[in-house]
Amino acid sequence: RAFLAKAIAAMTAMRSERRLSPAMSMELVHALEMTGDIAGSLALLEEIRAGDSRNSALATYGLSEVYERAQAWQDVYETLREDPAFADPLRPLILLVRLCRAELNLKLHLNAVATARRACELYPDSSLALGLLVESLIAIGEPEEALFALRSARPWRDRSIDLLEAQALHLTARHVEMREFCKAHLILDPPLPESAQKAYL
Repeated sequence: RAFLAKAIAAMTAMRSERRLSPAMSMELVHALEMTGDIAGSLALLEEIRAGDSRNSALATYGLSEVYERAQAWQDVYETLREDPAFADPLRPLILLVRLCRAELNLKLHLNAVATARRACELYPDSSLALGLLVESLIAIGEPEEALFALRSARPWRDRSIDLLEAQALHLTARHVEMREFCKAHLILDPPLPESAQKAYL
């Protein structure tokens, strides 16, 4: 703890003298967060983003990451939707995933579907992107489309994807197929997610 405090003090002094590189500034952000100074880490990230447009994307990544760990989903959403650095059509997968998770948590399900589709288009081999698309489609009450997405593009066998497929089979009333699928993949009958329960009440 004392070593971390000394490191923070040293890096803060270097930054005040404009001798701290962008990469080291991000290390300072992580150090502040480790001490519980979330406000300090966010303030530093905002300062980095405002100070040099070349570091805007780096700061946006950092801000969304800190907000995600704090489960501040509205802040994640606003950071990624409003920052010019996120306008790049070739967005990093991690930022698309983070935005989609925020949209799901904020119940912006149609937005989440659009974001997940974009992630699947840019990263067709990503099981993470596919899983978010399926989860988003289930959330809007479209299990048939979710099942179609699963069977149209399976990057590789993934436990989380298997669980989503079992849910989609259940929601589309393919009960015999679901039982066989669950038995083959060692899955207990999947409970319905809260969003799906509401959609089918």
